[in-house]
Parts: sequence; structure tokens; C-alpha cells
Amino acid sequence: MITKFDSSYYGTADMENLGYAGTPINDRCYSKEQLAKALHKVVSYAKCMDERGYNTFWMAEHHFQPEGTELIPNLLMMAMHLCGVTKNLRIGCGFNIVPMWHPLRLAEDYAMADILTGGRVIFGVGRGYHTREVETFGSPLLDQDANREMFEKLSPSDQTLIIAAAKQGADATWRAGDDAEAKRLDLLRGEGMEIIDTINRQPFVDAVKPLDPEFEKLFGKDLLTVIRSTP
Repeated sequence: MITKFDSSYYGTADMENLGYAGTPINDRCYSKEQLAKALHKVVSYAKCMDERGYNTFWMAEHHFQPEGTELIPNLLMMAMHLCGVTKNLRIGCGFNIVPMWHPLRLAEDYAMADILTGGRVIFGVGRGYHTREVETFGSPLLDQDANREMFEKLSPSDQTLIIAAAKQGADATWRAGDDAEAKRLDLLRGEGMEIIDTINRQPFVDAVKPLDPEFEKLFGKDLLTVIRSTP
């Protein structure tokens, strides 16, 4: 028997004259007030789902759409807000468009969201399909080979980024259920570190090895530790 139900909403403006014979999408252009209203609808829908016992509310990242179809540019900001106005509902990010993000920023932002929401935010990645979005952010899309290469370089693999801080009192957060990785974390704890979050990501390993001297000087070696998984 099905016991868990999800739903999705991409943040759409209130549209009139819909259907095959309706106004073509490229002929639509909504005001700032109408576009902003969609963000408040997201909040209303999330509250409604939470009150009725839904499991997960899925959203998608999109940009620059005055036609009013998909209007949530920052899933993490919205997810953090929704977790603050709901009690149990999980928030699914389907998806963050990886080529438009700096890998370390994406890792750090999701680590923070995971900690503050108690694991209610679900991470998801995609390559993107709108040139106005991806290429406006300076990444390739018309060149599909370049886009795929960037996506595969920045997407999750067998590397583990561990944001760790010595002298932290928080309990470890570890949800992967991998015995080998659990043992690795135990070794870290033996060195006096408290693990406060983990995210499986290839790009972050590439981005911080070797550790930037200026970063190390500002924050210390213990703030960010990257561990390579056993092949």
C-alpha cells in the first residue's frame, strides 16, 4: 500500500487563455508583481501539503522567464524558507543546474541547509536545457559536449567532501550508511574532529585540493577536510 505522497510545483504565474488554442507561450509577458506572486503561491502550497501529511514538495531551478512558466531561481533559499514555515514536509530540489554554480558554494550551501533543517532538503542536480539560463551564467549549453563534460566533472561521484570543524560540540551528521565511510569518519573523530556534515561531490575535491593558502590562513586547516574514497 502506498503510504507516502509527493507533489511538484515549478512556480508558475496565474495564466489565462490556456490550451492548444490559447495564447502562445512566447507571446506571454507578465509584470513583476504577477511573477512575484508565484513565489507566495509556493509557500501556500507547501503549507497545505504539510498540513495534509504529504512527504515531499519538489521544485525546479529556473531563471529569466517573463513568460511566467517556471519562476523559482534559487531552490535553496526557497527550501530554507519553506522548512521554517512547515513542520514535517521534505523539500526536494529537482534540480539545481550544476554548470551554473560554483562547486564549493553549492557544497557549502547544501551542507548548511542540511544542518539547519535536520536533513529535510533533498539535493538533486541537472545539466540544464535553456540557453537563456545556462549560457547567461557563462556556461556552455549549445555546445552539448562541453556542457556534459562540465556537468560530469561537477556532479557527485565516489569522492566525499566533509565539512569538519575541530572543537565542535555538535553530534555527527551521517546518513550515507556506508560502512567504509563510517569507519573513515570514526578515524577523523579519533583525531579530535567533530563531523558536522557530509556531501558526496566530485567537484569539491577538485576545487579545494590543494587547499588554498589564503583560505587556510583565514579559516584554519580544520574547517575543510577533503577525503578521497577508497577505489
